[in-house]
This record gives sequence, C-alpha cells and structure tokens, in this order.
Amino acid sequence: MAREVLRRTVESSLNTMKPKKLICVGGARPNFMKLAPIMRALEQPPEFDPVLVHTGQHYDQAMSGQFFRELGLPCPSRLSTSR
Repeated sequence: MAREVLRRTVESSLNTMKPKKLICVGGARPNFMKLAPIMRALEQPPEFDPVLVHTGQHYDQAMSGQFFRELGLPCPSRLSTSR
C-alpha cells in the first residue's frame, strides 16, 4: 500500500513539473548536424524544453535558413553575435 502511494505521488509530481530548459549551442555546420538528432529527441519527452542558440560563427541568413530546414531544426531561438 505504501509503495502504491509513493508511486502515485512521484507520478503526480512528474506530471506537474515544468520542463527543464536545455540550451543547445552551435556555431558551424558540423555542430548543427550533430545537434539535429539531439534536438529531435529532446522534443519528444515533456521533461525538457530545448532552446537552440546560434553563436553566429560562419553565419549567413540564406544558407543557415536552408540548412536548418534540411536538418529539420527549428530556427534558433537566440542568435549571439559580436558583430
């Protein structure tokens, strides 16, 4: 009986927890190729809220947009540049 109560309590708290924000940072094409399957996997379970950050290294608006579409990546939530 106590185990069942504990199990229900844990399940209930997991269902009401806010997703943890997980920041994934990339700056060049090879980084995003590696991040694509990770971002897709993190979108499935509700435990995480993945945020993609582009550092701006080798950034070109037209090329990056096409590349993100081909990889099925969302547009970066943040773009960090020092330009």
